[in-house]
Amino acid sequence: MIFGFQTRIVENTKNNRFLFIRGKNEYYQISSSKQEAQIKLLQNNILNALTAGMILRLFFNLEYYLCIIAALVIYSVYLFLFNTKLLPSFDQAAAKNIKIKKKPASNSTAPLVQGIGFIIIAAGLVYCVLTNQAGDPSMKIMVYAVIVIAVFLGTKQILNSFANGRL
Repeated sequence: MIFGFQTRIVENTKNNRFLFIRGKNEYYQISSSKQEAQIKLLQNNILNALTAGMILRLFFNLEYYLCIIAALVIYSVYLFLFNTKLLPSFDQAAAKNIKIKKKPASNSTAPLVQGIGFIIIAAGLVYCVLTNQAGDPSMKIMVYAVIVIAVFLGTKQILNSFANGRL
């Protein structure tokens, strides 16, 4: 079973793109932009499922446990679909024949600014909750969920900036 956090899209010295699976040290050649989109969907599957669960809550006024169950079902279905139907359609490449191209260090601070922006948004939402601007209890729970997502995305962007040497 391959999870999104185990995957990374890499490029070799001949500008071919590959799906790299950490832990297994396996490479699969990406032959179309559709396959790359499927991989990116897997990488963000947990956030997509949680967001879909929150949207279902807002539109259909479902109970919280039903939203969590819906998010788990969405996550599980795509995870199962990717591992059983999509991954076998990728061409596996021999790991010893692939020479990964090193990305040059970028001086762009855009990811860092985005990460700080997410953290600022989370802080603003915390302030809204503390000053009772969030409204009824169900809206507060939705705001808490958005705070968690914003902190997660902000931290991820900031850590990626440090890891890629953008500071």
